[in-house]
Amino acid sequence: MRIIDLDSLVTAPIIEYQSTRAAATSIARGRGDAHIHWLRFEPGGVIGPHPAGPAQILIPVEGRGWAAGPDAVRQSIAPGQVALIASGEVHSKGSEEGMNALMIQLATVALDAR
Repeated sequence: MRIIDLDSLVTAPIIEYQSTRAAATSIARGRGDAHIHWLRFEPGGVIGPHPAGPAQILIPVEGRGWAAGPDAVRQSIAPGQVALIASGEVHSKGSEEGMNALMIQLATVALDAR
């Protein structure tokens, strides 16, 4: 077993997709398209519109943010909620106040929660 202190992780700025004030680091990789990333959004941080490679599950841990699909309509997201983004779906994400989140990437995501 290993404990990872998320606050001590070194993140690198995200420069793709006209992104600003957003950074990430990889926490773990699985087989194929399975990855877990730690995302940090400073206030006003944005990862601009782009098609998802693998499907994504965005899980806010601290702060509040938003996720938008191909219609660019921002939907609020906070701890206790998740955003599911399908493989290939054009999306963006960010935060007006700042947010730390886990992002899990998988080849496909099937929604079990109702």
